[in-house]
This record gives sequence, structure tokens and C-alpha cells, in this order.
Amino acid sequence: MAYTSSQVVQAVPTGINSALVLIARTTFTAATTLTMANVFSSTYDNYLVLVTQLAASETSGEARVNLGTSSTRDQGSNYNLQLCATNNQSFTGTRYTSNDYFLFLGSYVGTNPRNSLGITLYAPNKAANTSVTAVNFGHTTAINTETGAGWLNTSTQYTDFFLTTNSGSVTHTATITVYGYTNS
Repeated sequence: MAYTSSQVVQAVPTGINSALVLIARTTFTAATTLTMANVFSSTYDNYLVLVTQLAASETSGEARVNLGTSSTRDQGSNYNLQLCATNNQSFTGTRYTSNDYFLFLGSYVGTNPRNSLGITLYAPNKAANTSVTAVNFGHTTAINTETGAGWLNTSTQYTDFFLTTNSGSVTHTATITVYGYTNS
């Protein structure tokens, strides 16, 4: 069934004006660092970053996230994260990292491009700590899931997003999409 634009607007309850707005979408192949420059600004307070089809040249590894400004990653020891990980063989409990130089947001488990990562960033462009929540799904012979929450212990107004691997390079076409949450 097709809807007209006036019917779609009428389907949204009165008083609800919030939405996700597409900021940028980029695909990468054979890269060690996936960079999204100038995606955070004062226009939006909070952001959603989706990473799909992430696969790497190594059979296992880590997806690491940094924020930064002027195309330079913040690699100071101010990243803090709690992470819970499971796979179809075990539950690995809670992992806590403190004062690290990146956010570990989950494993990519091999060269199969079935890995996806959803990251919500709270106030990355505000002069206050940035909070982060993330969910990661990866699959090869085992299904891995990780959920985490953390913060950056700085008041830096970040503009850029970086995704790196701890070894190897991204071998499949990974897509990173950044959305801003409207403020009203």
C-alpha cells in the first residue's frame, strides 16, 4: 500500500518531532583506519553510527573506535568502557577497561562480512564528557555479541569518528553511516 506525504505526517502522533537525520554514509575497502571527518557538530547533541559488512584480513580481531578533531584521532588515555561478551560457546562476563587509548567495541570474527556494529554517542561535540553505548554482532563459525557502555573523560568538542582494527585491514566493503538525532 502506498501512502501520500500528508498521510505519513498524519501517522505520526501530535507533538513528536524527533527523528534521525542522515549526516554521512561512506563505504571502505582494504583500509586500516575508517575515517568519517566533520560528522559531529553543534547542530545535533547525540548521534547514531552504524557499521555494516565489517570484515578483516585476519581471522579474529577487535573493532576499535576513536573520536577526534581536524582528522586527528584522540589517542589519549581517557577512554573508559564496560563490556559484556557472549558467543555460542561461552559467556565471557564483564570486561572493564579504564584510561585506555581507544574504545574496544567488539570483535570482528573473521573474514566473513556478517559483522555489524551500532554505536550511540551522547554529546560528542559538547564541551563535556562524551558517553557511548554500543552493540556488536559478529559471525563466522561462532556467533559473537558484545554490548558495552562507556565515556571519554575529556571536554573536547569532537568532530570526527575513526574505526580501526587491531591487526590486518578491512577487506570487504564496510559501510559506516552517521545519523544525528534532532533536538526537537
